[in-house]
Amino acid sequence: LTYGGLEKPMAAVMKEEPINLEQAGVFNIISHRDASILGILATDSGSIPVSTLNLSGHTVAARTVAEAAAEAFGKPVSYTGRMRSLHLLADDSKIKSLYGGCLDSLEELLAAQTYWMKHRGGSLNLDHKVGLAI
Repeated sequence: LTYGGLEKPMAAVMKEEPINLEQAGVFNIISHRDASILGILATDSGSIPVSTLNLSGHTVAARTVAEAAAEAFGKPVSYTGRMRSLHLLADDSKIKSLYGGCLDSLEELLAAQTYWMKHRGGSLNLDHKVGLAI
């Protein structure tokens, strides 16, 4: 699971910098809401008997993130490097079979991240600032 996986390629698009596919590649992304809900359910399910439930969310390619950002920001996108053929992605089919898929779609996550970045990190009257020291 890559925390902040959407922000890095979107920031590169905003700055019109190339995205290195060797570093970004493909990763899993999940909303805080889905991670909290499914994390609690997995803990409850895994306690008796002891078992493991992977929680991974959506599998997304850096190219998908960059293309969404390019469209939202009206900026061009460029790439360097080649995407790796092997990735360490979690298989969350077991938890999905028990509780269903994520409530928040990948499209909603992309839209929320681009909105947040377009508004300099501010949303819902919070004072989060992208790229500024706290």
